Amino acid sequence: MSGAGIDITKSLGVMVEIERSGMEYYAGRAAILPGYDHTPDSPATHGASTDLAKALAGTPSSLRRKGAIVSIPGRDVMFRMAAIGSSDPASVRAIVRLEVDTMTSGDVKMLASHQRIEAPDGTPMALIGVAREALVEHYAETLKHAGLSCVGFVPNPVALYQCYLMSGDLTYEGTMMVANIGETSTDVILVSGGNLILARTLNTGVEAIVERIATDVGTDHHQAREGLFSRVNIKPGVANENVSGDRVVLAAQDAAARLYAQLNSVITMGRAQLQAPGLDAGRIAICGPGASIRGMREFLMSRFRKTVDTLNPLSGLDTSKLDETAAATLKRYAYALAIPLGLARIAADGAAGTLVFEPPSLILRRIFFQRTVWLYAGMLVLVAALAAALVFSSHASTAASEVKRQASDLAAGYTAHHLALAPRPLPPGASVQDRVMAMAEVNRELLIAEQRLYELCEARRPGLDAVRLYNDLAASWPKDAMLTFYGLVPGAAASANPEPVVTIKLFLSNASPDIMKLYGSIRDTLKAHELVESVTPSVLTDVSDGSGKTATITVKLRDAGELFGEAREPQPEEAGS
Repeated sequence: MSGAGIDITKSLGVMVEIERSGMEYYAGRAAILPGYDHTPDSPATHGASTDLAKALAGTPSSLRRKGAIVSIPGRDVMFRMAAIGSSDPASVRAIVRLEVDTMTSGDVKMLASHQRIEAPDGTPMALIGVAREALVEHYAETLKHAGLSCVGFVPNPVALYQCYLMSGDLTYEGTMMVANIGETSTDVILVSGGNLILARTLNTGVEAIVERIATDVGTDHHQAREGLFSRVNIKPGVANENVSGDRVVLAAQDAAARLYAQLNSVITMGRAQLQAPGLDAGRIAICGPGASIRGMREFLMSRFRKTVDTLNPLSGLDTSKLDETAAATLKRYAYALAIPLGLARIAADGAAGTLVFEPPSLILRRIFFQRTVWLYAGMLVLVAALAAALVFSSHASTAASEVKRQASDLAAGYTAHHLALAPRPLPPGASVQDRVMAMAEVNRELLIAEQRLYELCEARRPGLDAVRLYNDLAASWPKDAMLTFYGLVPGAAASANPEPVVTIKLFLSNASPDIMKLYGSIRDTLKAHELVESVTPSVLTDVSDGSGKTATITVKLRDAGELFGEAREPQPEEAGS
């Protein structure tokens, strides 16, 4: 199963598609897109005139139509954790609804979603997210006008956790902090033994460091950003954090110190919310654009006094199916792939058990479809049944009319024959022998008429018997068997009496708990029918797509003599008796 995720920030957009096969994830198509600032004040139609829309037009149409899981900035989501004492879905929904009511107020419509997590001591909890309905719908409509179909929005911290599950160190049994230092915010999660225990978004990112440099040094934003990523190294010195005394380095370190303070406050917040005074992060992993700032890892390590690693989002992804150009592109933008890869993993896994916000318009379409699809399906089944009944009734009526006409013609001919053979006055002087010969002629003509009646019944018998057998089978036909062919075909030419036989072709679905038993019951039903003389089944053959098996059954009907009685040829002694 494959899925696509797209993370759109103010400066950069990244779309990634991954495919899941078993427990392995393979990199698929990827696109680097222009950034776009989600401004709720601008109309949604503005999305059609952006650079993002032009770039999306160049991506494969199948990728855009399929729909993607899109990131929603953590600053637009309110998070809360709640203990759940029961695994019953109804009880969990009631607890979540109660927590949401306490988080929201006023007439503003809100969307809520949750996913189950565990506290460090194993207590089952729910991570609840709440976002404004109008905001989510605006994001969806803006991207729709830009040419992208969205199937859901996931907060950045939740996507970061999915990336950690795919590319992080799951062998560490202690508590770990994972921070994605983005452009305008930093997404932070705490995991314990691989389980998510806390998710937060901080309003500090690379832009805060760039603005601090621009303000302190007196340069513009572009020069400050270029200097930060090309010349500045904020790694602390041996004797002092800023041995060179460079104002740029000092400004960057001061901004990074603010980031450290906010990261440290997440641990304090976790202790209060989880009621775990001893909670602390034994290791820290960083990713995102901020992780590519030289010296950032060492700076945070000196402040936290703990091991700080760099999380490579591509470490858990197989890129062997990509060409060299695509693989090089992913490697170049690896620092910005944590969120989009986490989103793509959610899409590939079907978003099961994940905190996802669905756009209200998508929810309304799904509800409408669920409420009306069965009505349309029932209507189609009814129309098909009526059409089949009408066709079958028309054919049966035509056949009955033909039989009735032939029987009427035969009866008229038989009556005429009797009238023609009625005793006629013999000429005067006729002998007894003449009378006997006349009676013998009458008997011979009667036997000829009976033989003709038999031949007519014999000619019509196979078709009428086949129709009767079909009607009897339809009354008790099993639901897991499909009749793909039913008809009269010529019998074997090498046989002594090559009569037509009924050929039945079946499709037996794998939905049946026992296909062999189902096949045997169909054969037994045919053998027990009064019109059937013998049944010749074939072996079951597997269908190429694995959905079931096919078989062919040849049915020989009983002879006319067994149903109507044997006809007799006129014998000379009968004619002379």
